[in-house]
Amino acid sequence: MILHFGRKMLCELVHTRTPDLARLDGALYRTASPRHTRLDGALLFSGLAGNFYSSRLMHSIARHLLESGLDVLLANTRGHDGINWISIGGRTEAQGAAFEMVDDCRHDVAGWVRFLAQRGLEKIAIVGHSLGAIKALYAQAHQPQPAVKCIAAMSASRLNYDQFQQSFAADRFKHWFESATQLVQAGKGRQLMRVDFPFPAFIAADAYRDKYGPPSRYDWTQFIDRVHLPVLLVFGATELQSNAAFLGIMSSVDDLRNKCPQLQSQVVPGADHFYVGRRQVVSKLVCQWLGNLPLE
Repeated sequence: MILHFGRKMLCELVHTRTPDLARLDGALYRTASPRHTRLDGALLFSGLAGNFYSSRLMHSIARHLLESGLDVLLANTRGHDGINWISIGGRTEAQGAAFEMVDDCRHDVAGWVRFLAQRGLEKIAIVGHSLGAIKALYAQAHQPQPAVKCIAAMSASRLNYDQFQQSFAADRFKHWFESATQLVQAGKGRQLMRVDFPFPAFIAADAYRDKYGPPSRYDWTQFIDRVHLPVLLVFGATELQSNAAFLGIMSSVDDLRNKCPQLQSQVVPGADHFYVGRRQVVSKLVCQWLGNLPLE
């Protein structure tokens, strides 16, 4: 298959099996460009309901990484797309953003890192956007992979129950959380809801409670100190001002610096959550950061 990243580039469609036997698909690009970092490759994850082939942001970053001499794997997690059917240990299950339990990302990351090692890529950067960034941080904090040497996390929202309860959108959050709770208590945890907080989406009641309810297990500010790697946090200036999942987040980042000496952050002026009109800027920023890392 040939895709266009500014020029024709050969792409291999690949798949892996996770430790719990879920099949995941992706696209592997090998580059002949001179390498400007000690890393071997980069593993890229899109955000909520994203997939390996449709994100303009991740394709922009992939192109810049390839030009800097890194091989790139654009990869699905089991939460790709709104709803998908996935093979897990010989049985087919409904997955996707509507049904995923984020904790399963530990298995997804492990499966792809093992795949890359089998292809000779032993020093890996993970680059994630939105929920993909949260998954990268969560997986490395709870099931660290030695081959992962650094993480660039773009627009990692703060999934914190208490903060949502106190935000300007508290009424909407309380409505949906109470609706999800009632469905779960009625034994209908897999029933879909069409929510509008924190993002418009179809999501199962139990998945909504898992992502956004107490004890806020996916609030990366509570576990990033367990990620003993260089981490770059990137945010768009616009999203910091307008999205309830980002309000006050830079104050938390400032507080974390003492506990996380390898933590760096950047705010991209004029950028929204998807970096529309700023994709070249954020792509260059990530590549420059990777190129300057003093890796072993």
